[in-house]
Amino acid sequence: MWKLTAAFVALISLTGTAATGRLTGKWIIAFTFDDSTNIPGGSIDCTLAEDGERVTGACIGNTVPVVGELKDSVVTWRMRPVPGGLWDTSEGNAPAKFTGLIDEGATHLNGRFMIDGERGDFTAIRAK
Repeated sequence: MWKLTAAFVALISLTGTAATGRLTGKWIIAFTFDDSTNIPGGSIDCTLAEDGERVTGACIGNTVPVVGELKDSVVTWRMRPVPGGLWDTSEGNAPAKFTGLIDEGATHLNGRFMIDGERGDFTAIRAK
């Protein structure tokens, strides 16, 4: 009886993890700034992990930490660029904030971002 109960609890735990892990994995994020005349767009790689509503991970070759949250299908995360790296600004290392919607199949994210007062659009695709 004990083994059967333990197996049932393990199955429920695995099912719960699978249902809440929609963001967990590698993503390629393409972005464009609203004012693209002075600031070029580009793409970055991110590895995200979801634990309930909490989102963590790292971007740009796992060098830039990510922290955020997922509520229903809306995900918000922040990252602070590495000094001298991508998005480092003259005023210091301004944090970037991304807010978007994850699709039902958990393969795409679309939304907006802001860094150092500049805004733009992003699209993320789950890496295979």
